[in-house]
Amino acid sequence: MVNRPKLSYIPALLLLAAPPLLAAGSFGGPNVTMPGEPRYQNFYAPNGTSAQSSHGEFNIGFDPATHRIMTMNAGPIWRLTPPEVVDPSAPESCEALWEDKSSIVTNTGLDPILWTDQKSGRTFASNSTAGANAAYAYSDNDGDSWIPIGVAPPNGGADHQTIGSGPFPASLSILTTPLNQGENTLYCSQDIVGPAMCARSLDLGVTWGPGVPAYTGFGAQGCGGLHGHVHIAPNGTAWLPVNQCNARQGGATSTDAGTTWSEFAVSGSHSQVNGADPSIALDSDSTAYYCYVNNEPVAAGNPPEGHVHVAVSKDGGQTWIRDVDVGKALGIVNAAHTEAVGGSSGRAACGFLGTNMPGDYQAISFPGVWYAFIATTYDGGQTWTAVNATPNDPVQSHTGIWQQGGGQQDRNLLDFNEITLDDRGNVLYGYSDGCVSAGCVAGTAPNDFTAWMRVARQSGGKSLLAPFDPVEPQAPKRACLAGSRDPTAAHLSWKVPDNGGADINNYAILRGTAAGGETLLGYTKGPTGSFDDTTADPNVGSYYYTVKALNSGGIGTASNEVKLTAVAPLPLSINHAK
Repeated sequence: MVNRPKLSYIPALLLLAAPPLLAAGSFGGPNVTMPGEPRYQNFYAPNGTSAQSSHGEFNIGFDPATHRIMTMNAGPIWRLTPPEVVDPSAPESCEALWEDKSSIVTNTGLDPILWTDQKSGRTFASNSTAGANAAYAYSDNDGDSWIPIGVAPPNGGADHQTIGSGPFPASLSILTTPLNQGENTLYCSQDIVGPAMCARSLDLGVTWGPGVPAYTGFGAQGCGGLHGHVHIAPNGTAWLPVNQCNARQGGATSTDAGTTWSEFAVSGSHSQVNGADPSIALDSDSTAYYCYVNNEPVAAGNPPEGHVHVAVSKDGGQTWIRDVDVGKALGIVNAAHTEAVGGSSGRAACGFLGTNMPGDYQAISFPGVWYAFIATTYDGGQTWTAVNATPNDPVQSHTGIWQQGGGQQDRNLLDFNEITLDDRGNVLYGYSDGCVSAGCVAGTAPNDFTAWMRVARQSGGKSLLAPFDPVEPQAPKRACLAGSRDPTAAHLSWKVPDNGGADINNYAILRGTAAGGETLLGYTKGPTGSFDDTTADPNVGSYYYTVKALNSGGIGTASNEVKLTAVAPLPLSINHAK
């Protein structure tokens, strides 16, 4: 996955300038701020590291006990520790701590997959099409050490592996042991064209049983080919989504902990021939939210369109209701990489890459510009709010996103991204970035065809867990401040904080000559992200600065404090005329 030289928000470093904002509401720009609606900030992979891949399939996990994020999009595994976890005094808007926590056995391979079981905190990783008997490991300490194992028969699949975990059905609670902590663990993979096989682990991924057929290509709904990621509902039902079930979206479910499977189809859906993997979110009531790209009917002679839809099932996939085009309000007419996650009753989110251009979205000459979007429902799928999680910062520009095999140049983003939530219900959408250079971001240069690691973290608005809903609007959160000083001025710049559900109007600049002694110096002209203090006296050895964001909800808490030391002017040069 490709990375562009984007902002790396570390308080000790001077921040680079952000791209200019587009008008709110324009495609590719930020959403109009509304209290309670989700907002996102992004973590960016460190420059010059293996987190800046040239291709990848993004996987993400979260450990509620440590508050760390686990990621993988090629072979290397990277652990992100949010700034406020690294240092409780740090603003949430600062950059995460990125650490390479790769497992030797999964560092290279053909098909990366990573999953974190949030009940136990165990992370599983694999990078092979041969099953959990090759290139597989698990970690109980967020990657500080890995246990490589190979205790598994052939899984029966050949591609597109997935790992998932969740509770056993109540009727099979006898399978609960201290080893598995009540978690059923499944490993699924499939043939390129026809069947899929799923293997079960009863010891939380230490050993695996034989693969059993999940679908064959000849079942009741005709499901075959590639599937999405396996998810397990709170009631123990396992779901495996498939985008080819007799030209409809569908998949397979298991109500006996993966022993047997039955097929389902989503009524009214239309599959794209080479469309994105579908994904299933499961809320606390085990309601399913099936997020998929629909081959949208268009008038004869019009270019094709693939809209993002979500359909809801309350009966284990037997019937489907409330099929909604969740990207319509933002003008999204082609999409890829749908990934869904559920939370409290009636709450779910689906992340995806979208563009407002119709046509052959896989073509190298496709003119669309792609951004990462996340659609959220709080009422069981009756209404959805979609937001741009990467405003003014495309993830693929003026080219397509290849969804098939082979070595096409625009296959840099490969087949999928992934989504999860943290312990407070904030959505974490992991994605690969294919447009990272300044020229590509601005639209003045071609796509970069990279796959740099990125994580969009929900920073405000209602989360997927109802007990943590904020009261909005409120004052903005803390900016992440950095700066430098030269003989002419002190130069401040900051990463813009979450706005608390109301647009930031401006910033108060505070300055002092002792730590903690800052007083008001003045205000910025509008919601800028920088300030030059030209009144800084070069004879004062050190100045201390903080900034506070202001909106209609009030004045926010002060940023982190920076100390800027005087820089002696360069000696005058003597001009020797010849």
